[in-house]
Amino acid sequence: MLRLKDERPADAWPPPREPPPEVKDEMTMQGLMPAILKNATYYASNNAKSVKTDIITEKNIQKMQSEASKRMLEGSYTKSVTNTVSRCLERYDSAIKGRNGFVIGTERPWVEALLLNVGAQHLTTVEYSDLVSSHPSITTRTPRRLAEDYLENPREMFDFGVSYSSIEHSGLGRYGDAINPSGDLETMAQAWCLTKPGGLFFLNVPFDHGKDYIAWNAHRVYGNARLKHLTANWNVLAWMKSPYNNHDVWMLQKMASVVPVFP
Repeated sequence: MLRLKDERPADAWPPPREPPPEVKDEMTMQGLMPAILKNATYYASNNAKSVKTDIITEKNIQKMQSEASKRMLEGSYTKSVTNTVSRCLERYDSAIKGRNGFVIGTERPWVEALLLNVGAQHLTTVEYSDLVSSHPSITTRTPRRLAEDYLENPREMFDFGVSYSSIEHSGLGRYGDAINPSGDLETMAQAWCLTKPGGLFFLNVPFDHGKDYIAWNAHRVYGNARLKHLTANWNVLAWMKSPYNNHDVWMLQKMASVVPVFP
């Protein structure tokens, strides 16, 4: 969390068109996760400027909640994707109802709407851009602000967390973040710190059976090698196939017997 508190955006813009030589071996796991270079997968979208900041309103969330309850919410992808995620959350509703959770990465708050439908008490949305929420059950934080909050009171942790199609981008520079070969692993470690022992984390990343690679600089695609590192220190409770481009969902649990020790 100290690293997150001191995290800074990229020094240069636009992001590099291939992994910098000084971090290429680490970025590609010594070739186990090769970087595939294609113009179609190179992005330079400054997230702080491209994401609307006023998307979390009571009216907007209530509209999405209504559509979701009818299985008609498009979300950021398709209705079938939204309904798959909704079924995952409903399956573990006892870990969500009346509890406080966090959501990593939001361009449209459809995940937040699903969580509120399941009965979440309060949500904290974590996003690089300065989102503004006027919804009484949703607070917004930049990663740096969240780290500051956590370090002030490390035992004020969350009951559960969710991330859909976000962590695979961490550290690739696509959204103005600094190049970091371990960006995704660090984000998952930070999610572990934020989650109470025994709490659940719903993780979605692109998955390709047996094949790890980076579609530079769009995202990572996880196979057996990288996924083991990504889910280290979590119990994998279940896995659900997604209808969208191999974006499967894993239900993870922080081991209840593990209690962090603070100086």
